[in-house]
Amino acid sequence: MDEMKREGLVLGMPEDEYHGGPEFSSSAAKEILKTPLHYKHVYLDGHREKKKAWDIGTAVHSKVLGVGQQVVAYPEKVLSASGAANTNDSRAFRAEQEAAGLIVVKQAELDEINAMTEAVLKHELASAWLHLPGQAEASMFATDPETGLRLRCRFDYLPDDPRAAIDLKTTLDASPNGFAKRAHDLGYHVSRAHYLLTAKLAGHPRQEMVFIAVENKAPYPVAVYQFDLRQIERGEKRARRARQLLVQCRQNDTWPGYSPDVEYLSEPAYAMYQDESEGI
Repeated sequence: MDEMKREGLVLGMPEDEYHGGPEFSSSAAKEILKTPLHYKHVYLDGHREKKKAWDIGTAVHSKVLGVGQQVVAYPEKVLSASGAANTNDSRAFRAEQEAAGLIVVKQAELDEINAMTEAVLKHELASAWLHLPGQAEASMFATDPETGLRLRCRFDYLPDDPRAAIDLKTTLDASPNGFAKRAHDLGYHVSRAHYLLTAKLAGHPRQEMVFIAVENKAPYPVAVYQFDLRQIERGEKRARRARQLLVQCRQNDTWPGYSPDVEYLSEPAYAMYQDESEGI
């Protein structure tokens, strides 16, 4: 089968094929913003980690959106007496299922995946967005005219309505404060900027990104968010900085880490707020 053309909006592209491409992604942008050395380690030297939480998130996406990798639970008979997946039978089962393209989890994890899926689909606003006519797992590819970099992104759900694109997130805390912290720590504002720029350059502009957050523990509450103007501006500046930094590092063939000099540490903002609240 010939490789699908990597230009503009591409539907039905297998996930492995999408992630196997050379274009600059939002994940790569966030990695180079840590330091170029981090980016080199992951994307040039090939040290990409796969975390269990990613399997759970992928499984929830697949069930909610109806496309993507499907999930299967270990049969109880292949687990150890304590329920661990460390027997020869469990390893063989996992290898067989993963070779068939399935995600393998324990039954308790599958129960949580199903519960999260049900919670999202029962949430009135989240369900309304996800039931608009549109496409799930929509890949886009374009060239940034400022830097010449090839860009890519993959929307969880792309409604035909151009007002928004949808990003589904599983999280420990979907409250406004909790999800705001997670969004900042994981650079969702950078992702938003990268995605919307790529969509615009690909000829399929979106006005906004809507984040659907579902907690991964009972009672699985769901919330829907957008960034405020301040975070939008910060995300756009940081995403642009990531593109410029990659071009600079390629030109100089240098991939620096942290400063080689001694630096002074200042207390973080939250520490000052803590002191003020305690009257110190």
